[in-house]
Amino acid sequence: MSQTRRRLLAAALGVAFAPVARVFAAALDDAPDGAVLLVAKPDLTDANFRDTVVCVMPAPEGVGTMGLILNKPLAARLADAAPEAGGLALASERIYHGGPLAQNRILFLLQSEVAPANSLRLLDDVFLSADAGLPQQIVRGEIAAQALRAYIGYAAWAPRQLKAEIAAGAWLVTAADASTIFSADAPALWPAMLKRLTTRTAHGGWQGAERV
Repeated sequence: MSQTRRRLLAAALGVAFAPVARVFAAALDDAPDGAVLLVAKPDLTDANFRDTVVCVMPAPEGVGTMGLILNKPLAARLADAAPEAGGLALASERIYHGGPLAQNRILFLLQSEVAPANSLRLLDDVFLSADAGLPQQIVRGEIAAQALRAYIGYAAWAPRQLKAEIAAGAWLVTAADASTIFSADAPALWPAMLKRLTTRTAHGGWQGAERV
C-alpha cells in the first residue's frame, strides 16, 4: 500500500483509531479488492456477534481484521448524535451498534459516486469515514450521498483469529454489496442472508472464506 493511502486511512479512522488504523492499513496490502460480509451461523454463541451480519475488509495471512456490524440499530437517531445532520433527509435514520470496541466513537458508511476527503473506499461507491463533519458536508451540498449510516463502535479480530473462527464453522462469508450494507430492513438482514447463503452452500456455492 502506498504511503498516501496509509495516511488517508489514518485520517479516515482518526487519531483515537491509530492502533487499529495501522492494522487495517496492513490488511489492505496484497489483499483482494472489496469488502466482504460475515454472516454468523446460528451456533455462534459470542454475545457480541450472535445473529449478526458484519462488513469487513479482507486481510492477508497474519494481519488483523476490522469490521462493522450492519444489523443492530439502536434507539438513537442520527440527528441525536450529530445535530448538524438535522437538515438531512437521513436525519431520522437510526444509529447502529458497529461493534464492541471504541463505544465513544462514531463511524460512517457512505454511498456516493465521489470519495469524501479522508475516507477509505470499501466498494466502488461505498466509503468508510470517521469524520464528524461528514453530515454537515452533505447538508452543505459538498457531498452527494445516496445513503449514509452511522455506527457507534467497531469490531476487530487479531491476526488469524477470524480465519480460525471461519474454519471452526462460526461464519458464512460472501462478497459485500451496497444494497445489503444499506438495507432498508437491517433487523431482517441476518435471517434472510443466513437462509440464502445456507442454500447456496448446500449447492456448492462460494463461501469466500479465502478472502478474509
